[in-house]
Amino acid sequence: MKRQGMLPPAVMVATFATVLVTAGACRADVTLKSATMTHSWGSSGHYNSQSTVPPWDWTMTDGPNPFPNDERNFAGITAEGLKVLVNRTGLLEGSSSLNGTFRDWDDYAFYVVFELDAPAPFSYHDIPRTGDSVTPVPRLQAEGRAPVLLQPFGTMTGVLSPGHYTYSGATDARSFGGTNGAFSFGSAFVDSRLIVAPEPGALPLLAAPMTLWLRRRRR
Repeated sequence: MKRQGMLPPAVMVATFATVLVTAGACRADVTLKSATMTHSWGSSGHYNSQSTVPPWDWTMTDGPNPFPNDERNFAGITAEGLKVLVNRTGLLEGSSSLNGTFRDWDDYAFYVVFELDAPAPFSYHDIPRTGDSVTPVPRLQAEGRAPVLLQPFGTMTGVLSPGHYTYSGATDARSFGGTNGAFSFGSAFVDSRLIVAPEPGALPLLAAPMTLWLRRRRR
């Protein structure tokens, strides 16, 4: 006996396939455009006015280079979505006295560009440094908009609007001021992690009733 109001199986399957394609198209998508790191180091100094040695100030730079994508520094698309992990330490060492002031530094910077075509949740996490060290806060900003205020020392979550984003940071240890005598300052990204996780859409919710319907027809 033919049931009234029931669509033929072929029509049901075709309709379901169309819905799946539509659901996939509605899913937020994040695209990584570029991800680089730069290493710089240098030295500056000057002796007191009685010295014949001229002052010096030089910087060497390696990069920008692609992320190493190892267990400590990674930028890429994973099962979670876009993941950017940074573990880099900048250091300033030197001394200041009547004899002169001398500074040596080692710094790192990163720069990531990605695009988001629909609203998507994100999380940011880092671990604060202690002692004579600081924890730099990266900058997350969509083109034409104010920066997203990232909260250091722990984990924060939020939702990003669609847009063309840059995510960047630098240890910038060179900018620290010295004190009288010997000094040493650190600036470090410790487990600094940004994850942008697009919503999976309605696909699992749609698949469940269709699977149940197909099982019932096989009985």
